[in-house]
Amino acid sequence: MRDAVWDLLRGELARSNAALASDANTDPLTGQPNKRAFDIFVEEARAASAREGKPLSLLMLDVDHFKRINDTRGHGTGDVVLQTLARRWSR
Repeated sequence: MRDAVWDLLRGELARSNAALASDANTDPLTGQPNKRAFDIFVEEARAASAREGKPLSLLMLDVDHFKRINDTRGHGTGDVVLQTLARRWSR
């Protein structure tokens, strides 16, 4: 019986740790990987590029005049814009 309780607790701990790791690497507004996840991904890609002797390319996108959207339409509208762009860019 005691082993079953420990197995249950270990399973719960593993689920909690997985949820924490996901939360630590995901932007809560867009559901997309955050800067921390980006930094990890870039470092892993850079290392793989160096190891395999292959070039590495990086594409960055910028939302022009986003501050103006927040300032004139409000942060709620800015949030919708970011969520919409994140959905479209992640397809």
